[in-house]
Amino acid sequence: MATTRIADLIALGSSLSKISIEDIKSKKRNRPIFLVRAAIARLAVDYGHSQSKVGAVLGGRDHTTIGSALDSWLDHYRTDKEYRRFFADLKKAAEEAESFLVEGQYDFAMFGVRKPKQLRPMFDHDVPVTDGGRLFHNGVSKASNALLTALRAA
Repeated sequence: MATTRIADLIALGSSLSKISIEDIKSKKRNRPIFLVRAAIARLAVDYGHSQSKVGAVLGGRDHTTIGSALDSWLDHYRTDKEYRRFFADLKKAAEEAESFLVEGQYDFAMFGVRKPKQLRPMFDHDVPVTDGGRLFHNGVSKASNALLTALRAA
């Protein structure tokens, strides 16, 4: 299963390019860092992230800056064989990687993302059955089962 998290793409880009995550997210504009940043942005946008979100995670950049980087990415992708290979490697690594942003492995603030909340069960078993949400859920469940039974009988 592919990873589509921008933070994971940054970590993969850092690993492949040997450029630190801090440099990728920094305000530095030298060519190697910019090209890695642009490749990450292209892949993140391809995975459905908005340019605003990509810009926010890539060091607080504006969506217009990301749009400009995507235009530059295309120019470099068309003309630079080595850059095409780097982008293909990044895309392949993202497609093969599981989401690996787990607590304790990375500092979430470093990526500009919030720490995920702990998942809680939908219903506490200690809540009385008179709770409106639980009654609604049970009613929907009964109605769904009744509909399924009726459809099977038809």
